[in-house]
Amino acid sequence: LQSDVRGDKTFLDFALVKKPTPTIEKPTDIIVRMEAAPINPSDIGVIFGASNRLESIQTKPNCISAPIPEKFRGSFEKDQYGNTRKGGIVCGNEGAGVVVAAGTNEKAQALLG
Repeated sequence: LQSDVRGDKTFLDFALVKKPTPTIEKPTDIIVRMEAAPINPSDIGVIFGASNRLESIQTKPNCISAPIPEKFRGSFEKDQYGNTRKGGIVCGNEGAGVVVAAGTNEKAQALLG
């Protein structure tokens, strides 16, 4: 799930987006195939920010769009934690899954499966 502001900052799009599978770059890296992830009340602020989520509409498959009131459009440069929104924000910070790839580090390898 990704939250992204349109270029003209009139809408925030919340969508299910396919991303390329990351690669192992360091010996301690792992790749987790996510199998479950909740959306908690604390995620709603990151997902929608100051957009008007009560007026959200479905603009395309797998996407909900919420209008951003003009007075708040400047506030969408960063999320509430100071992360830039450029390129979208991946929503959520917890989940459950299976480690499907690991770097060469022994501790990383022990997490496989």
